[in-house]
Amino acid sequence: MEPEELRERRNAIKLKTCPFCGGTVAPRWAPWMDGAPCWEIEHTDFERAVAAKCPIEMGGYDSLEQLQRAWDTRRPSSKTSETPEGPNDVEA
Repeated sequence: MEPEELRERRNAIKLKTCPFCGGTVAPRWAPWMDGAPCWEIEHTDFERAVAAKCPIEMGGYDSLEQLQRAWDTRRPSSKTSETPEGPNDVEA
């Protein structure tokens, strides 16, 4: 079960849209089998991600801060478009 403090911090994540497929995403707290916490990105609009063959399904991060940094750097820089035109629009 996700601790309440982590749930509150998860809600502060800025990334709400996948920068690759345009589907909605949310961070998900997922403890590993050894009990260490792990943060993953979860497509909440799974049908859109599958239809778009999104290259980013999920990735594990050791901390919420690491997840925040990794995904904030992948956000499209343009505020006018919700979905990127293609892979060249996303910073590596």
